[in-house]
Amino acid sequence: MTMNYVEKAECLLDAGGSGNMNFTIIVAYRGELVLESLQQALSFLQSEHKMLRTALHWSGGDCSFFETDASVPLRHMTSSDFSQWRPVAREDVRQRFDDPRHPLWRVSWLQGQGEGQLLLTFHHAIADGVCGMQLVDHLFSALKQLAEGGSPQPLGFDSPELVLDSLNDLTHMEPRPEAAPEQREDKHYHTDYILDEIDAVATARVIQWAKSQSVRLNAVLFAALLLAIRGVTQTRHLILDASTVVNFRPFLKDPLPKEVMRLTRVCVVTPVPIDEFGNNMAQLARFIHRDLYARLAAGEHVVNLKRMANRVKRKESPQDIWRRARIPEHQVILTNVGNLEFAGDYDGLSIDKLFFIANVEPAFESPDNWILGSVTFKGQMYLTLWYLQELVEEATAIKVMAEMKRILEAL
Repeated sequence: MTMNYVEKAECLLDAGGSGNMNFTIIVAYRGELVLESLQQALSFLQSEHKMLRTALHWSGGDCSFFETDASVPLRHMTSSDFSQWRPVAREDVRQRFDDPRHPLWRVSWLQGQGEGQLLLTFHHAIADGVCGMQLVDHLFSALKQLAEGGSPQPLGFDSPELVLDSLNDLTHMEPRPEAAPEQREDKHYHTDYILDEIDAVATARVIQWAKSQSVRLNAVLFAALLLAIRGVTQTRHLILDASTVVNFRPFLKDPLPKEVMRLTRVCVVTPVPIDEFGNNMAQLARFIHRDLYARLAAGEHVVNLKRMANRVKRKESPQDIWRRARIPEHQVILTNVGNLEFAGDYDGLSIDKLFFIANVEPAFESPDNWILGSVTFKGQMYLTLWYLQELVEEATAIKVMAEMKRILEAL
């Protein structure tokens, strides 16, 4: 199977160190779920999405995809409490996809009485948060059709080749030549997570405030996050790099539907002189918004993709790719999947909560590195704050999340 340079770079990055960039979507549901139906629905998803039938083959330091007929691994456990998602997700997301017999995703099912959680974990090379969230709707729609005694209806979302070169028309800029990567010690850190949510009333108010300031929600969330980090941690950095995860699906010459399972993300960085804004949310959000969209208009996201392509073309080793992945200690990341348009109700089954986490060990090495994962579902925002558990106390992470939530709810 063809592997493009974005996918290959992700696989090389995962192989270069002890950590990985796997991500997990957590679905809290209500209703009764039957094992046989779940297995049938997962098999249906694999038949519809080529990337869900993808395994990874290594030959020396090079890698490639190949198609496998193996079923997705499914782990079945009893759910005693909603908070059980956290240790199970940590275990699932840290486990490497290093068995070539299995596809590059796995599922854990925490079954309770009339409710439970499904955890879908992916190697980032085959998917991102945008398509992963759509897959949740595909899964529950299939479960509904099976419960009605029918067969799931074909989705028609196969995996076309990504014409990544079409993005080059967006900019004339080229990446600067890169020096050899600096030496780096693998410190075997682990990512941990704090979950919180903004209720529907407050979410609507935040969205309306963003509109009143003529900024996107991404900038509002980033402004609140940076102010919370500065206020709680007393960071010594005068500049905080606000790194936005940009999905490049809509920028392709033939825009890729969000339902297609592919990896389509890149980061764009906005340096923020945080102290210059005091506690002025409006000014800070407008600064982040304007800077990001100026960089997108100039094609900086394409330049970053070209840089990735160059590293793959010159056949950098997994270790060199991993060495380059280390971000500055003052960099903070936000990945916002956006508003999910599906309702989450499936005649007897319903999705109650929906959020996601990811590993960031190949990138993070500082207590000042944070990442916020955000998704809006059923009118309310679900926020997960990710940090290195060896370097940040859980109490500090809880305070940062609480302060960010306070800032947002005060708008």
